[in-house]
Amino acid sequence: MHNLSEEQKSYISSIGLGHLLNMKLDGCASIMGHYTVRNFDSDRMVLNLHHGDILINWELIHELVGLPLGNVAIKSMVYRQVTDDAITVWKKQFDDEDNIRPMAVQQAIMQTTRANLLFKVNIFFLLCNTLGQSMSMGTCDLSMLSKVTKDLDLSDIDWCGYVFDCLKDTNSAWNPNNKKRFYIGPIIFLLLLYVESVRCDYVKIVRGRPAIYFWNVDKLCERERVECRTIGLGMGELQEPFQVINESAGSGNVVQENVHVLSYYIQ
Repeated sequence: MHNLSEEQKSYISSIGLGHLLNMKLDGCASIMGHYTVRNFDSDRMVLNLHHGDILINWELIHELVGLPLGNVAIKSMVYRQVTDDAITVWKKQFDDEDNIRPMAVQQAIMQTTRANLLFKVNIFFLLCNTLGQSMSMGTCDLSMLSKVTKDLDLSDIDWCGYVFDCLKDTNSAWNPNNKKRFYIGPIIFLLLLYVESVRCDYVKIVRGRPAIYFWNVDKLCERERVECRTIGLGMGELQEPFQVINESAGSGNVVQENVHVLSYYIQ
């Protein structure tokens, strides 16, 4: 979320998403992503690695992605027909209303300066389809519009619970042997979980929370290349739990200096 107005930044911070304002992770490492999805067990909610399993829970999602642990589950938001004027206006932002991609939503956000209903719907829709689940071929899941009302309130949404549910619900639809069955779940979270859990002394990066604040696609790809050329994906030792040393005033980011490898191990 870059190039937002001060009004929009203030709103994002007020609903607990301030960490995402400086997020640099706008892509993924495909080979490492394939590895994490293949080794994710949605029945036990663990990432299976060579040296042990990493347990996934809402608190870990909060720690790695920085999403709020709110009280309103997206699944509990009342379903309704997507027919009102607000949605009609929202769809007119896009050339192809039936095949909207996250990048198009991001561009629509950057073309506005107000934190009005249109902006809130864009934020809601973008987060649902990037940190949660999308549709096959990278298009957005338009069914999430059924949760939108004219008084849309994003201040108390349980985003971590939503990501957790998406992890469970999307895994069974993925088929690694079928090139037409893409993984549509929270790939960003799985990648962060992997790089924060497996030791790799060759890639240097400052350690911090939420982890999404410190990683970008270049670092993920570097990590992927290094592991593939050395010990192999998933073969590294598991790291010890992240230790908080100091908290940066105002930003909420926790940083531990001079650490070469970022990882988190759920024992």
